[in-house]
Amino acid sequence: MVYDLAIIGGGINGAALMREAAARGAQVILLEKADFGSGSTSRSSRLLHCGLRYLAPGSSMSRFLTSPDQLTRALRTVQRSMRARNALVAERPHLLKPIRMTFPIYEGDTYRGWQIDAAFAVLRHFGRGGAPLDYRRYRPDRLGEALPFVDCLPKRKPLRHVIAYTEYQFDWPERLTVDMVLEAEMLGAEARNYCPVTAISETGDIWRLDTPEGAVEAKAVANLAGPWVDKVAGLEERAHPRMVNTTRGSHLVMQLGLEFRGHGVMTMSGLDHPFYCFPWRDRHFIGPTETASTENPDTVRPEAAEKAALLADLKGQLPGLDVDIGDTALGWAGLRPLTHEPRTMMAARNRVIHQLGRAGGPKFVALTNGSLGAHAITADDISDLLGLSRAQRREPPVVGPEISPNDTHVRHLADVVWRRRGRVWDADCGKADAASEVAALAGQLGWSAARIDEELWHFQRETAFFRYPGSDEVLPQEPLERPDSKRQ
Repeated sequence: MVYDLAIIGGGINGAALMREAAARGAQVILLEKADFGSGSTSRSSRLLHCGLRYLAPGSSMSRFLTSPDQLTRALRTVQRSMRARNALVAERPHLLKPIRMTFPIYEGDTYRGWQIDAAFAVLRHFGRGGAPLDYRRYRPDRLGEALPFVDCLPKRKPLRHVIAYTEYQFDWPERLTVDMVLEAEMLGAEARNYCPVTAISETGDIWRLDTPEGAVEAKAVANLAGPWVDKVAGLEERAHPRMVNTTRGSHLVMQLGLEFRGHGVMTMSGLDHPFYCFPWRDRHFIGPTETASTENPDTVRPEAAEKAALLADLKGQLPGLDVDIGDTALGWAGLRPLTHEPRTMMAARNRVIHQLGRAGGPKFVALTNGSLGAHAITADDISDLLGLSRAQRREPPVVGPEISPNDTHVRHLADVVWRRRGRVWDADCGKADAASEVAALAGQLGWSAARIDEELWHFQRETAFFRYPGSDEVLPQEPLERPDSKRQ
């Protein structure tokens, strides 16, 4: 058959577009080279941003007055962020957790208290009727609630105000991605994981996508491959301009006291570069780092130098935090698929939907800097751009907190422990569940003893990517090819 739309990339934005396009009545297929949600979606800071940082232009608020286009873009981004926040909190409470955020303002800082008040007034306007922000601005000697991170802030400069507000955190966005794939399939869409696209060609008004499972034909293509966007575009015979600059971000996980449970703090470690300390299940993580990178997104892992930089940031931003960091080894790293902008030092942070198809030919679009939280808004925008009508749109189903029995996409042990159950984010990286899960999968999928050993080996190798170099667990020197994962 000829599909109305073929989506390349099964991260959170690809899954959201699949779901929205199917809801509008399109015949859709999604092609993902690994498992759904296993790329950049899995390696983010996991925050459903309210959009506050987009209202911070950098050096001063006057930049918005001299650059009205920047203000317009910021307001549009904030509107998308708050719409997405309200929708997700209402629709997926089992996948989100509220956290109480603290943001200090020091004497001499760029932003004044009234400017922060104005920013939150904008946020409340765009988010009215939805999940409350619970915004408060306190004088440091008159706190109206328990904010444990305040006592950890540096004493070297006077603290003028303390901002507190409620953010939401994805417990594990990989599961949300899988759920949206399944919801799209309930609407008649098709998805294939472990099915990379190897070539793209145009014949008349049809795109042909070659895969190991045969050719796929579609009237339109959406390249939502994240940091792999340029590589995917390069599969088409015509040359396309560079679209992505990748920057790497690493996080470091540590154990804090019980009084910090549910509390996070955001400070600024440099010009417009935030430093976070977020609650993470029964622990906290700090980060992210940000450096330009051209490395392979498939093999990115935390580096020893990044651990040192994060610990230096922690010491500078929260010197009063009493934590044993000597044996801290767990963290994660990922690449941000930012928009390539030659005039910008590293990349532009504005989301861009690129139109790559020739004039008058079948549509071919690509996405850069698609955010985790605004995936539904991005899916709407791309669907509109592709001309998919809202007229007969059906409201998509929403799967519940239990693993769906209709999920037939599991191919490997990590698919369950990581993406479906989220156990890989536990303190032991899900190792306690690995033996029971692999036994259950072996019974369902008919795995041999050798296949079980291979799956356990690969699972251990994947969890080793959460360890910083020099820890007690390192990556094997020789990579082992995965067992055959084609459909049975």
